[in-house]
Amino acid sequence: MGLPFLCHTRVCLFSNKIPFVLCGSRFAPATLHAHHTAAGGGETLNFPELSSPSTSKEPSVGSDSPQKKNKKQAFDALARWCGGHQQLLMRIQQSAEDTSAGVVFETPLTEVDSAAIRWLQGSTEQLTCGQSLLVCSFVCEVLYCQLNSASGGIGVEEAQRLQIHALTNRIAALLQRADESNKLESQPLSVLMSCAYVVQRLKYVDNPLFGETQRSLVKVPPSIMFALLHKLRGDGLGKLFQLDERTATDVCLSFLFIATEEHRQAFFSSGDAALVSNVLRRLVRYTASKTRRMRIQKEGDIIDLLTVDSPSDGGARQTPVCTSGTGFTSPSMRECAMIMQNVSFSSPSNRLELLLYLLCVRRNLAQCSLKDIELVPTVLSTVANIRSAEACSIRKKIISQLWLPENNPTLVAQLLVHSGESIPRYVTYLQGVPASKLSPRDAAQVILCAGTYLSYESLQLYIMAALRDIMPSSSLVTLGAETTSASVPATASVPTRVPACDSLETVLSVLLMRVEEKGGSLSEVEKDACMEYIRRLNELIDWCASAPTSSPKPALQRLTLLTKLFNRGLVVHAPETVVELAVQSLQLDPGNTMMNTLKCVSEALPLVSDDKKRSIIIEKMISYSGTRTTSSVIRFLLLLAPLVDADSPHSCELVEQLLKFHTLNPHKLRQASVEGVAKGIDVYTLLLINGIDFLLASGDWRSSPSQLQNVITTWVRDYTLYVMDPARKQKIDDGAAAHVAPATKGEKTDVVQHQQPSRLNEGGELPTLSGPNDEELEQVFTCLLRAGVKLPHAFSSELLSRIRRLQAKRNPADGTDQQVVFPLPAHFVFCCKLDVPVEVSVTPEMMKYHIDACDYRIIHCVITAFFSAAGTFKHNINDLLLCNMRLASRSFELFIQRLGEEASRSFRPATVSSVVANTLRFVVNHITKQERCQRVLRKLNEKGGIEAGEEELEGDRSLIAEHTRLGELLTRMIAYLSGAHVKNVGLSVLDRLSLLSPACGEYLMMRLSTQLSEFTQVELLYLVQKYPKSQDLVAELLGKSDLVSSMDFGDYMRVMRNLPMPINALVIGAHLPGLNFQWCTRILSSLSVRHESVPLHLLASVLRRLNDVTESATLTDRNIAFVVLQKYLQFDQTSGDGGDLEERQRLIKCSCDKLLVLSRINSLDTLKEFLVEFPEALSGVICESLSKHVVQHIVGGLLKDLDGLLTLCRLLHRHKLLTSDVKVAIVDGFFMKTLQSEVEGRANIEGESSQGLQPLNSVRGASLKTTHPVSNVLALALLLSDGPLHFPGASNSSSTICGDNERCAVSSMFQVVKESYTSPRDRLLIANTLVGQKGPNALTVVAKEICTELIENCESVTSNDFSRLLQCISRLKCWSELDLANSRFDEVFQRSCTQADAHSRCVAFRAVSFEADIFRRYESFMIPLLQETVDVMSNEDLETVLSSVLSLPFTEALESLIDAIGTRLLRMIDQCRRSALIRLLQCHAAFGIQDDALVSVCVATLTDQCGRDFRLDTAQVLALLQAAVDLDFFLPPKLVTSCFTWLEHHVENMTITQLGHAVRLAVDVEVGYTAAVHTLTLRALEQRDAIRSNASFREAVEMLCDEFSAEIPWHLRAPVLRRRYQSERLLEYLDKRRLAVDSTVA
Repeated sequence: MGLPFLCHTRVCLFSNKIPFVLCGSRFAPATLHAHHTAAGGGETLNFPELSSPSTSKEPSVGSDSPQKKNKKQAFDALARWCGGHQQLLMRIQQSAEDTSAGVVFETPLTEVDSAAIRWLQGSTEQLTCGQSLLVCSFVCEVLYCQLNSASGGIGVEEAQRLQIHALTNRIAALLQRADESNKLESQPLSVLMSCAYVVQRLKYVDNPLFGETQRSLVKVPPSIMFALLHKLRGDGLGKLFQLDERTATDVCLSFLFIATEEHRQAFFSSGDAALVSNVLRRLVRYTASKTRRMRIQKEGDIIDLLTVDSPSDGGARQTPVCTSGTGFTSPSMRECAMIMQNVSFSSPSNRLELLLYLLCVRRNLAQCSLKDIELVPTVLSTVANIRSAEACSIRKKIISQLWLPENNPTLVAQLLVHSGESIPRYVTYLQGVPASKLSPRDAAQVILCAGTYLSYESLQLYIMAALRDIMPSSSLVTLGAETTSASVPATASVPTRVPACDSLETVLSVLLMRVEEKGGSLSEVEKDACMEYIRRLNELIDWCASAPTSSPKPALQRLTLLTKLFNRGLVVHAPETVVELAVQSLQLDPGNTMMNTLKCVSEALPLVSDDKKRSIIIEKMISYSGTRTTSSVIRFLLLLAPLVDADSPHSCELVEQLLKFHTLNPHKLRQASVEGVAKGIDVYTLLLINGIDFLLASGDWRSSPSQLQNVITTWVRDYTLYVMDPARKQKIDDGAAAHVAPATKGEKTDVVQHQQPSRLNEGGELPTLSGPNDEELEQVFTCLLRAGVKLPHAFSSELLSRIRRLQAKRNPADGTDQQVVFPLPAHFVFCCKLDVPVEVSVTPEMMKYHIDACDYRIIHCVITAFFSAAGTFKHNINDLLLCNMRLASRSFELFIQRLGEEASRSFRPATVSSVVANTLRFVVNHITKQERCQRVLRKLNEKGGIEAGEEELEGDRSLIAEHTRLGELLTRMIAYLSGAHVKNVGLSVLDRLSLLSPACGEYLMMRLSTQLSEFTQVELLYLVQKYPKSQDLVAELLGKSDLVSSMDFGDYMRVMRNLPMPINALVIGAHLPGLNFQWCTRILSSLSVRHESVPLHLLASVLRRLNDVTESATLTDRNIAFVVLQKYLQFDQTSGDGGDLEERQRLIKCSCDKLLVLSRINSLDTLKEFLVEFPEALSGVICESLSKHVVQHIVGGLLKDLDGLLTLCRLLHRHKLLTSDVKVAIVDGFFMKTLQSEVEGRANIEGESSQGLQPLNSVRGASLKTTHPVSNVLALALLLSDGPLHFPGASNSSSTICGDNERCAVSSMFQVVKESYTSPRDRLLIANTLVGQKGPNALTVVAKEICTELIENCESVTSNDFSRLLQCISRLKCWSELDLANSRFDEVFQRSCTQADAHSRCVAFRAVSFEADIFRRYESFMIPLLQETVDVMSNEDLETVLSSVLSLPFTEALESLIDAIGTRLLRMIDQCRRSALIRLLQCHAAFGIQDDALVSVCVATLTDQCGRDFRLDTAQVLALLQAAVDLDFFLPPKLVTSCFTWLEHHVENMTITQLGHAVRLAVDVEVGYTAAVHTLTLRALEQRDAIRSNASFREAVEMLCDEFSAEIPWHLRAPVLRRRYQSERLLEYLDKRRLAVDSTVA
């Protein structure tokens, strides 16, 4: 309801606007009152009575018309009443500044006040929420005017007290009325802001009548503040700017006035943090046009917004008299100061715009009152931390408009501070003031503000005035009399020292500032006088007795003063005071001065010599800066990181915070500004350097370096991208060009600069984007080398460009007086690491420069880079070794030289030892890493090495001299090692150091011998491993202790393989009595590596202990022991004769027998169980023992059991245990006795039936059947014939093997088998079985004998068996050994083939086809028989016939046979095998048979089958492709692709012949250079040996290279074609020579 009423009220009020009481427009009611008075309204104000309140708290405005009218009249009266009080207050203030006689103002508003208060008391409950807020604004304004215009007098004061009390109660009631309303957030923004502004303004009124009780009643309710924030978050302010820009501007100013720190913390949420800045930004946007006009106006031409004359003489002046609404100066200067303080955290540019608007647009500074001028320094101090040129210009513009106050030198000095330069009239005024008449406090204030601008004589007078109450007069006389002399006269007595105070500190600070800031402009005499003054004054001050400062800020100022005095070389010995001041300074409110505070305290640390006290200060600094935010970590890295010790309690927390950062780029960390950084320094680089240094010094680096390395690697990766960023480089180039380009039009340039937004610095510089220079980047590289972090390879181009730019910068462009420019040391190291080409050779000058210039902590990295850059890749090992040793010697000389020069300065003792140790480790390992270098060094170290070197190296005396020189330098380097590093180097490189220089190794061992008692036993073992000569010392030390209890045997086992045997014997002997089976096995396994050097007594003792604990070993443990012992047996078999060899083998075999338990093996089943659990790898160990046991306990019981014998042999054969002893036992027992006895018995029966004894071979016909199956007997015989079989040739009667010609065992065994089975079918089975074996030649002899016998008796063989017999003869290739002419072979052959089935005929045909003479003999008979059975042949038979035909000469009969087979295949093409089709095509190609119809059908069938399971072997694929080439028929691409894909997939398994054939086909088939052909090509080109030795293969590869010359790279073709090119060139040369000879002869 408030808004409709306000809209109607606008008609009645002046200018049709509500006279809001806002900051900047609070004199609107006074304007209304002045207009009403001028119109004749007088001072009579009527407040009509309102009706009784309705039941609701928000009465309806439209209830009745008289109620509305009465409210309108009452509000008009309230506005005029408020304006009257405003005009009265302004007249009182104007008269207070008038120097004329005092004027007494009567208060004609007394009756009006009473009427207004009465009306308010009776009408408050009738007001709506909006009306309550508006009325509260008027009442607060009246109360404000009365509090500021209160006059004296007892009666008057009491009346004013009562009136103020009544107004205060009405204000509290109105605020409560608004606070209880539920329509507060719907009120207009201007009404809400007006109420909040006037209530907040009453808080700053200083009047005893308005006490704490009244202040507690008059407060801005939280509901109003929340409603205001709600409006500002929305679009309320934007709409107000569209409706009424002037009111909106005043609303913005009012909000900035009430947005104090207290209100921000109480009412602003986290989302409202930028609300003040947003309001300020909008205000600046709407006032920019006015401030822009002020900027371009010249000084003295500022538009006078108030029509008032300024004084001409600078003396007394009149205060402006306001006659209209535009003449009031609002906001007041105090309000301006409050507003500027509330926006101190906003953008510097916006703050300057606001300052210019408040003081130069809204106010006329030339007409300011004295009170306003006194507040100007306070206003300007809010922007004192903005040090841009624009800020100085604005401050100068403001101060230049002020009139010069009289009799107030303190205020003049304060204004002079903010002027930015020495304004002549202010300086002249201050120098003309009699200083003696000033109080010491005022004099000190003048010195503080204007001391640097005054002349030295005037400054002295002010100093005398400021110190007259502090120092004795004698001291002042001494100071003032002889300030220009170098020292105090000898007659002068020593003055009494006084404690420090504010005045003394001010004087010293100003004098120091005068010397620092004006040092260049001061004369030498004046400068010396100032310094003498400072020195004497410092001597008069007792800093230790000084009273403690009252607050942190004075403490910081005093601490800064002490730091400056100390830096000037003056004696300031007050460590306790410095600590107290530092601790107190660190209690200062952080704000924008935290970085400055930390910097000042850090600069004061040199004044404290005690490390413990320094640590206290540093810890306080870290606590003050914080450790949990990004900004605190940035501050720490910039200032505190170089100061923090690794043992700091905050170190772990800071490291933890740093490890969370993925970058140290301040922009990416959202650090818009970084304080405390000097100009020209790249902030990112500084943060990275300090961050890495801090991590390297922390304790986490020693505990978990890998984690820190990963974090540093991430930082460096982002940093290199920043350094290489082309956008940043372009900005730098553009900025440099803009800076260099001169401004041709001065005025236009100034205008443009004013129009562009300025980049300001508020307490700190914006992080620069200039990037690191060479020196900064060198520091970064140094940190990376110390941390062991690699530089990304992508940085190589940037590094190369920087080095070239550096070389070009130092060398003139015209090429004259060029000098060699070396890259910086760390740059050089990374050039070597990244293979960046540096055009600098490793010369002595270059080495000296880098070792002298580098950081001492990376000298070992620089020396490492020397070896890398030298590129010592010599083919001659002597030259390589000489070059490396010279490089090492020169590096060591320069290193030692720097150690001697700078050991007392840059090198700390611990650092020296660490760097030397790193250098020694690298150099020694680098020189001795190659085996060929080690061989040369061993020759040099041999006895008489010099003579040997002279003879063998042919005058390489320089190598011997350099070797001696390097040994001396190594000894000198070792002298710099500390005890810990001596131990470390000795345990790491003592072996190689002894190889490089035996004398140096002995020296290092001598130093180690002094601390051997401190070595652990493991370290002693490592030492003797590195230096075997120390075994006596180590054995002596080990013998003094109880090795069983003090040495961990597991640690010993890790190093025992490389220890000398005496040490091993000592340690093992001590532990052996308590070792179990497993430990003994491990000892034997470790000793087996050096079995030739193991003493017999040590091996015997270990084996003895192993035998003692065998009973407790499991089967797995025994098997492992067998494996170990097997190694010893194998080693002993391969080693030469030795004295202890037999004894060693005996001991080992005894242990094997002890481990092997054979007593439970008494049957075949138990043998199976044993072998299943026993590993096959150990068969060699138990073979002999197990064989004997099997022969003795198992074989004898199985001689009558053929199946058992066969099972036994198969079992032993599978486990590789079928030895010759077992074979002999079975052959002798079963074949020569059991089987032979059956043969003899059968022969006797046959002899009795024929009444005569005949040889067994003459027995014909059927015989008695043996009881053993021939297949089992053959299987057993074949197992026994596999491998060596040494049958004993005894002559006793028990052996049935011996005959006239004592045959071999295998032949005898199969002879028995042959004699045991006399039927043709059995013998044919025996022959067929023996033919397929690859055994000894005796098997073939037996098979031939059987075939010969069967041929002789072929009449008894069936037709199918006859075909099998022919097949055996063919496979044995013994046609020539058979007498076919003297038998009935032809008759039997023809009869058998005629009676045989189709398969047997094919088998017979294949058998005779291998022998051309036999085939021609029966060709006319066989071909018709085959043609008869073509239709019933199977696929396999057809393929057999086709394969056989390929080996025969072509005849018409064969052609007819092939044609018949082709006709058969056409009828069953879908059921044919692919191999049969390929054989058919191969036959057509081999004999040149042209049958296009058959070929096309075959090819089509093969093509259709490509999509299915296309599986062929390599020979078939090659045959198919070759057939296509020979017959010249078209192969479909699908089939060709499938064939070559098959070859590609099986190229690894192809023979050289097949590979050559495939390569040739790749050319002949014209398939193109496909992926498959590429694979075949690469495989063929890899066969270098075949290309050299195999002519056909070489021809095929050359043909391939010629065909695909464009596709195959030249470097692959060149080795293949080189031979042909050379041959062609040789032939061409011979032809030319021949022509030349012929022409000469002619």
